[in-house]
Amino acid sequence: MILPVYNVAPYLTQCLRSLLTQTYQNLEVILIDDGSTDHSAAICRQFSQDPRVHFYQQTNRGLACTRNRGLALAHGDYLSFVDSDDWLAPDTYATLLGACHTTGADIAVCGRYLTTEAGHVQAQRFSQSQMAYNRVEAMRALLLEEAFDASLADKLFHCSCLTGIQFPAGKLHDDVGTFYQILHRSQQLVHVGRPLYYYRQRDNSISVLPLSQAKLDLLHFAQQIQYFMHQHYPQLHTETASFYYRILKNFRAQLSLHQATDPAVAQQIIHAFNQVFWQALRAPHLSRRDKLVIIANRIGCYRWLRHRQLIATNSTSK
Repeated sequence: MILPVYNVAPYLTQCLRSLLTQTYQNLEVILIDDGSTDHSAAICRQFSQDPRVHFYQQTNRGLACTRNRGLALAHGDYLSFVDSDDWLAPDTYATLLGACHTTGADIAVCGRYLTTEAGHVQAQRFSQSQMAYNRVEAMRALLLEEAFDASLADKLFHCSCLTGIQFPAGKLHDDVGTFYQILHRSQQLVHVGRPLYYYRQRDNSISVLPLSQAKLDLLHFAQQIQYFMHQHYPQLHTETASFYYRILKNFRAQLSLHQATDPAVAQQIIHAFNQVFWQALRAPHLSRRDKLVIIANRIGCYRWLRHRQLIATNSTSK
């Protein structure tokens, strides 16, 4: 388990206890403090008394660089990435590893519980019956977010899928920019059909920051994914287009609600959104709700609809 840590002292103990009390005990925890300014490092040091925990400290380098260091330090045949403000059900790794062994899959995925910052469960996401996917089926499911998304935290990977992988340093949403490459290296993915991962939705997470140039990293990754899919999975062209349209739709909706820190960022989003407006409305894989959001943003009434709770977003990215 690779666990980057940065200023998560209020949540870290719960996270680490959930890892070290797993029913599957033969595990290694790579704990890397990325220059925290609170007492996260002290909590890490306390838990490093457990021989399964290997604790490292570094000056602040960002999430992607910390994940890259964790990959270089890990020894196991299977790897996972955990967000240090979340926690896991006690049988998470026994279930995921068991599914890999039973089906021969090299990636296992679980559903997630969405919780408040205080840890109260509000909803479930990606919880359905157990299902195995070949690589093309899994790529299609990713593009449509049918059974899982690009988050790394609710997944277990065979180490062969991560050979040659480097997370993009200095970028937000590095999981979106990396997971499709990991999936491309796999042969089979299995969803265990149960929520096991508790995803804490915090007020200061990436998803609720004002729109800035840095947040456009997600849009750039979406454009890279479009090119990659056209090269390697041309049969998924309509799914790829819908993936891109949904990201633009979410950006345009955020802009309607929160504006942007830089007028150039707002202009870039509006221009890209307007370019694909008519194609998005004809896209077969966008839901009616998605298309309603697109129309509402185009005619300028999305903010009014949101404030009256007549329409909602479905983003759960940190």
